[in-house]
Amino acid sequence: MAPDVTGMTPEVSVVVTTYNGATRGFLRAAIDSVIAQSHTAFELLLVDDGSTDSTQSVCESYLADSRVKYVRQPNAGVAAARNRGLEQASTQFVCFLDDDDSWDSEKLARQMKVLKESTHPLNLVYTAIKVVDQHDQLLNIQRHAVPEDPYEGMFFENYVDATSSVLVRKSVALEVGGFDADVFTPQLQGCEDRDLWIRVARRGGVAAIADPLVTYRIHGHKLSKNIEQMERSELAMLSRAFEVAPPSMIARRKEAYAATYGRLAMEYFGAGEYTGFRAKVRQIFALGKVPERSLGLGIRYLLSWVPGLIPLMRKARL
Repeated sequence: MAPDVTGMTPEVSVVVTTYNGATRGFLRAAIDSVIAQSHTAFELLLVDDGSTDSTQSVCESYLADSRVKYVRQPNAGVAAARNRGLEQASTQFVCFLDDDDSWDSEKLARQMKVLKESTHPLNLVYTAIKVVDQHDQLLNIQRHAVPEDPYEGMFFENYVDATSSVLVRKSVALEVGGFDADVFTPQLQGCEDRDLWIRVARRGGVAAIADPLVTYRIHGHKLSKNIEQMERSELAMLSRAFEVAPPSMIARRKEAYAATYGRLAMEYFGAGEYTGFRAKVRQIFALGKVPERSLGLGIRYLLSWVPGLIPLMRKARL
């Protein structure tokens, strides 16, 4: 039985951004996962970024639910669509959900519980995620605790993992500038979320839920699968972050870049792009900041010249 939400005051706003989500085929599952939340005091903003397929019809089919609003705008990119939802949200907390991801039914309830039980104001609460393929087969679970220093930690990795896992304080997100929606700087596309989280984290008040309450889907349309674009995006994000970083973080600049190159190197290696992998390894050692996994990188560097041995080493759990 559907919950009675008549006259209910929303406590949190959910922004689902979509572009031709009906064609990709996951949009209904994403919306349904919000409607099915055990925490029913929410508003749902469906932001259609200029879709050219039947996405509008799919979204409008949910408008009988008084909590759902449909917003359509000319195509401007996912960052602009998220900002549109952020600006139109009527509550002080906002969650985002991509149109190919979905939530566990307790996701909102768990995050609101953390907010209410915290002894200090929180600006961002995220959860672990389940990573699945397009057929919903589990690939892995990504779970990261909040670093001792949430701001500096974001220079080394995006411990939040997925925008679809985030609950953020609206006022803080807007005060620090929201998502960068400048379509003339496409090199940031793919890290526009981390670019915002690092600015939010500088304000403090970050918490994590260790349970995977978000299903993050990997498929052919995911920008994060394009390693070269992700490299451009991460480096652009780091460059921007260091422009306004305090001296304590500037002193760790080489360390942060080494960590980034190490992560990118592993992505290249996993994809069989060994030229790109070797380039990242050389950049790491040129910085003079050898990461903890240097032995593994060194072994992989040698194997990248004789890739026929890699399957054997993988069996040995390289």
